[in-house]
Amino acid sequence: MVVIILLSSIVGVIYFHSINLEKAPDYSDKYDPYWFSRNDRSQRPPDLSDLIKPPPRPPPLPPVIPPNIPEIEDPEKIFNPDMPERIDFVIDGMVPPLAWKIKSYDVYMESSGWGTSSENLVTYAEATGGDFSFRVRKVNTLVQGEMKVNYIWLWTPENQILASDFNVARSNVSQVILSEYQTDINQDLVGVITTTELGDIDIEYYVYGTSVDSSEVELRSSSVGVVQNLIVTDEYLQHFVALPDGYFDRNPNARDARDYLYLGPSATIYDQVLEIGRYLIMNFELSTTSAPSGEDPVNWFIGSKRGMPIYYAYTMAVLLRGMGIPTRICIGYIFGEYDSAEDVTYLRARNLYMWVEVYDPGNNGWVPFDCIPTPKPADPINLIQTGIAIQVFVGAPRFINGYPAVYLDEEFTIGMYFIGPGAADLSGSVDFWEINESELLGSSPIIAINETFAMAGITTTYENFYTYLGRDPLYGIHQIEILYQDLRIPIFIVLLASASIG
Repeated sequence: MVVIILLSSIVGVIYFHSINLEKAPDYSDKYDPYWFSRNDRSQRPPDLSDLIKPPPRPPPLPPVIPPNIPEIEDPEKIFNPDMPERIDFVIDGMVPPLAWKIKSYDVYMESSGWGTSSENLVTYAEATGGDFSFRVRKVNTLVQGEMKVNYIWLWTPENQILASDFNVARSNVSQVILSEYQTDINQDLVGVITTTELGDIDIEYYVYGTSVDSSEVELRSSSVGVVQNLIVTDEYLQHFVALPDGYFDRNPNARDARDYLYLGPSATIYDQVLEIGRYLIMNFELSTTSAPSGEDPVNWFIGSKRGMPIYYAYTMAVLLRGMGIPTRICIGYIFGEYDSAEDVTYLRARNLYMWVEVYDPGNNGWVPFDCIPTPKPADPINLIQTGIAIQVFVGAPRFINGYPAVYLDEEFTIGMYFIGPGAADLSGSVDFWEINESELLGSSPIIAINETFAMAGITTTYENFYTYLGRDPLYGIHQIEILYQDLRIPIFIVLLASASIG
């Protein structure tokens, strides 16, 4: 085979080089130079760059921002035990006791309570800082077209929202556009989401914050007179002292409380807030009762001295505005629920909470205060406690079905603790009334232990009590009512009868 190929090549070369071109026939008259162009049926091969380009996408839709941001929750549904189990936000890791702000209420409407004014959105510039940070996910957000969502954020001394790195962590739609904004009046953090399909997504971002040092806030607090003078020429601050025209003329309970509690222009804003907080804690009772339809909730609450938890915040904000101190209501979440298996903290609808923010120029602007006396596992580290927490302690030799129980000659102790700013300033005495016998079991002065802790208590026996009364003991469950000013706290003690054998 190799020999055949070599011979063929040699013969071809010899033949080609032996041709005499001068004697070759002339076929030029038969050549048509346009034949190929007329009969060309070939197609141009595709450009390789076209094959590797992604398919074209429609241009992004510009977000259309309506002027109004819808309410996220009815304030009166907060603290409702029947709040849904839905998870609103997921935070990486175990979170310390914090208040996560999501929305502000800046307008008070007589006979209905607090609401939000119409606000415009301005572009939010991402910022970082603070003493701690958390990765937050807003989960299971239903999307279609253009919509708005409220993001949570934390307090900082500079009153600046610190959040960054917004992105879509999970999505079942093909295209999502995120844009971040702030409201122009309340400075709430808002996201605008644009999609072309119906679906749901998770949005992830980082939040930065700082704890509140109440001693620093107290030290730097401006006088009431300073902020009152600022309001004269500042339209922004004027918005946050506005109340319906003639409000205090039509609501005498609110007017009388304002006049009674006002400390004057020389008092600091911090002291004025705590004065109202102590008044509410010491003189009002938590209940599930709401104001009758058509009645102003603050005026009704002050008159009845009992009502829903939100009325504490409603009332503090109205009274502060009545004193010329800019104030607004805030809604957010506190604490959350830690899942050790997933190492995340869930913020659910039932974790919603309410507090007040007070404008204090000495502290660079808005300062958050907690004035609602609901039981808490701890105090949020970024809210200042305005009221004094009250705890009752009963010491007895034994407990039966959860009740402290004593025999006639056994000692028992009842203690009342006052915890919070201004506890050392409390005065007077605490009375312990024996309701079954309608007699005073004992009385104790309030003793200050330090600036934030005071106590009162008695140690006695029922033998001493009945000897003093000159009556035969009444065995069974005894109700004792602890009285301090208008505050009444019931407790129960079981008096046991000694059994004799024989």
